[in-house]
Amino acid sequence: MLQHAGRNGPKENSITILTTHAFEGIEDVASLSKTGNVIFVGKQLGDFSKLVGHAKLSGNGAAAISHIKTAPGRFSQFVMVIGSGPDQVVELVQHELSPLMLWTLTTNADERNARSIVSAYHPEWSETQINAWLAQQYPRGLTAVGLREIDVSLLEAVA
Repeated sequence: MLQHAGRNGPKENSITILTTHAFEGIEDVASLSKTGNVIFVGKQLGDFSKLVGHAKLSGNGAAAISHIKTAPGRFSQFVMVIGSGPDQVVELVQHELSPLMLWTLTTNADERNARSIVSAYHPEWSETQINAWLAQQYPRGLTAVGLREIDVSLLEAVA
């Protein structure tokens, strides 16, 4: 199915979105990944030379990947590659979450636990109310400010 999408997608004006934590997971589907016109690359921990070769990035594009920064609770950076060849555009982009979105989307174990604690203190609150309260008290999340748990006395004051 992926090979078919790679061959026929551009002819049929279809959009295919691939997401992966490791480029090696999709490099065998070259017909699909090579027809992509937009690539977002997040922080890379290991060797990413295959990705650089696949995207045909310049030296500056490869260097941009090396300089990606993330700050939990504040922002994540990505290298965005648009097009290919001489028309290729490579930009460093930054995604910043609002406090409410941070608490809604967090996968950090300590922050998930904080949501559970607030829910236990206020079972009548909706998920949005729980996240809004946490966003008001800890706008950058727990990790960004070096905390592992919330101050439950703040919850007791609300009761």
